[in-house]
Amino acid sequence: MLLINWLRESITKRRQQCEEGMYYIKKFYPNIRSFREVKPEVLMELKPHFPEVIYKRCLFVTQEIERVLKTVEGLKNNSLDKLGTYMYETHEGLSSLYDVSCPELDFLIDFSKKNDLVLGSRMMGGGFGGCTLSLIHEDGVEEFISKAAKAYLDKFKNPLTAIIAMPSNGTQLIQSNTDF
Repeated sequence: MLLINWLRESITKRRQQCEEGMYYIKKFYPNIRSFREVKPEVLMELKPHFPEVIYKRCLFVTQEIERVLKTVEGLKNNSLDKLGTYMYETHEGLSSLYDVSCPELDFLIDFSKKNDLVLGSRMMGGGFGGCTLSLIHEDGVEEFISKAAKAYLDKFKNPLTAIIAMPSNGTQLIQSNTDF
């Protein structure tokens, strides 16, 4: 129960830090209503007016919004290499700017960068730990899992659990009936 409370408090704290960041932004740009309207360049211009930790949180949010938009375009163009790059960038931001990663996840991400069959990897989950999501060429999945599990066990003296998932088209409209 203590871990759950700590996690809630940490997530609440990140939200409050971002709200505080919006307060600083609005001092200079009163018409801005959300981070979707803030480019990272604007935030960098305002950096001297921010406490360091607030700046880091807000920079991650603005960069991540841009990455999500680029990822959508990359997916539309079937640019999986770009998707992988964005995954690594997201993890770097989660780890160094948003401070929600942990040594185990950072290790797995760094390990994945050494394998040419891995296009990208990032932490997933509720933050402050969780799991990694890796985009791996199909013919390299088993080899990567085997090598990662051994390296993880050697480093942390803990077994690695791997879950293999395949991308799908997601939810789709099969039939539309508007005669209700």
